Amino acid sequence: IDSIIEDKVNLYELLELDGLNYRNITEKEVRRQFRKKALIYHPDKDPSIEARKKFELISIALNILVDPNLKSKYDNFLEKEKQQAGKDEKLSKELYDLKIELQKNEQFFKKNLFEKTQRLQKIERLKEDGLNKRKLKEKDLLFIRTNNDDNIDKGIENNDLPLRPNKNFQQVNTTTTSTRGTIPLIKLKWKRKPDLVDHINEETIIAIMSIFGKIDSVNLLTFNNKSENIRYDYCLIQYHDLSSVHAALNHDYSKTSNIWDNSGLRKLSSLLRNCEIYNDNDHKINKETNSLN
Repeated sequence: IDSIIEDKVNLYELLELDGLNYRNITEKEVRRQFRKKALIYHPDKDPSIEARKKFELISIALNILVDPNLKSKYDNFLEKEKQQAGKDEKLSKELYDLKIELQKNEQFFKKNLFEKTQRLQKIERLKEDGLNKRKLKEKDLLFIRTNNDDNIDKGIENNDLPLRPNKNFQQVNTTTTSTRGTIPLIKLKWKRKPDLVDHINEETIIAIMSIFGKIDSVNLLTFNNKSENIRYDYCLIQYHDLSSVHAALNHDYSKTSNIWDNSGLRKLSSLLRNCEIYNDNDHKINKETNSLN
């Protein structure tokens, strides 16, 4: 009996009786169901240990349920169990609902915390990007000022000395103000070879000088004058960005370089002599000497 109570065995269900209307079940119904089960689990029918235990349980069920006093007490016990089960179910549901609510709140908190963290990180990245861009711009401006000062201070070759205006001079239609803001124009100088004059044009200059970066435009400042007295030719180059300008200005044109070895332009690139920032709005070209003033 203790095992029946501890294991919460339902005697009505054990005999396959209606467990919902157990108070109305009669003694006759109990005995009929017992006989049916006994035909299955009686030791004479089934000598197994499991069958013997089953027979013992249905025998206990019979003794309790055919005794009005014991049946009444057992029915009351079932009623209390049912009520407790209802309370447990209600409590379980309340606990479940509370758990779900807490999980929702936790997820909401985590989501808000994540979004707030993302916003803060984005703000920090924007601050850092802004600071880096400002430093880069200041560095570029300093680089341009330094190169301008160097161009003013350094010696100028004889062929570049300014000449007095006369009828042989033509105004160059260009300025140092770049259409790309602070990206300056640069002036390229190369040694003239009479047999190669026809091979150097805007396309050739772009092919040679684009090794330093993307070029937006090239403006030749010299004439197709094949006079043997002309030593140098010039052009203005507009690069797409400052890093390309830096690369072009920092290259040493006085030394032999192998950067054009695989370009098919090694011979023409060997004629390059100088590259500097173009910073004078009033430069002119002498048609007879091809000198840039």
